[in-house]
Amino acid sequence: MKTSLSPESRLAFLWQASHALSSSLDYETTLRTVARLMVPTLADWAAVDLADESGRLDRLALVHVDPERESWGWELSRRYPPDPEEPRGVLSVYLTGAPLLVPEVTEEMLLQTARDPEHLRLLRQMGPTSALVVPLTAHDRRLGAISLVTAESGRRYGKEELTLVEELAGRAALAVEHARLYLAEQRARAAAEAAAERSARLVALTSALAADLTAREVAATTLAQALPALGAWAGSFFLVSAGSDALEMVQCEGYPADV
Repeated sequence: MKTSLSPESRLAFLWQASHALSSSLDYETTLRTVARLMVPTLADWAAVDLADESGRLDRLALVHVDPERESWGWELSRRYPPDPEEPRGVLSVYLTGAPLLVPEVTEEMLLQTARDPEHLRLLRQMGPTSALVVPLTAHDRRLGAISLVTAESGRRYGKEELTLVEELAGRAALAVEHARLYLAEQRARAAAEAAAERSARLVALTSALAADLTAREVAATTLAQALPALGAWAGSFFLVSAGSDALEMVQCEGYPADV
């Protein structure tokens, strides 16, 4: 059985997904929302994988038409993650950038995919009918992949579904890229502001210490600048006692009176 979305339904789906993608800079939560939009509109199972800095794929979302089966799907993903020594399926799509369209999943495909008898049993239990995996690519940079599988519904994927999911994946990848760039800019700005604040505190401390101060005043001035600069709630200042190796506390700030 193969059922295609009408042009109106395709446009409505893309509008919904685009709205979700543009509604927040929390791209991980947004991609999970998009995965849920694909079920059951396009799939019985939907998954989103993102690559970390080392290129390892992490499964971000896994959705099934029956939420109670999702924990079973997560267990299957945990027990049989992508094998870098023999890249297939989602890992192959991520590495090559070429989408994978399987109009009909055969028993022979399950035998080739299974790593051991238990894996084969679980794949048969899943009962995949058709599969579609599309890379998440933004500006020629691959970020991950979207995977769709039909099972209970018996639907078959074709070129129309491939085109639709590629359009969705392109929009999702751009949303992820924009969100990451924004967050990186925010982190860089925060780091620059923190560095400027540290420099200002050092200037203030240097200026204050240039005055003719007693040891206790030096200690108090140093702690007054150091504690907020380091985000500390308490601190103490020790000096070596004259004529001995013993340490003497000159000043302390922030500790309870009994301490």
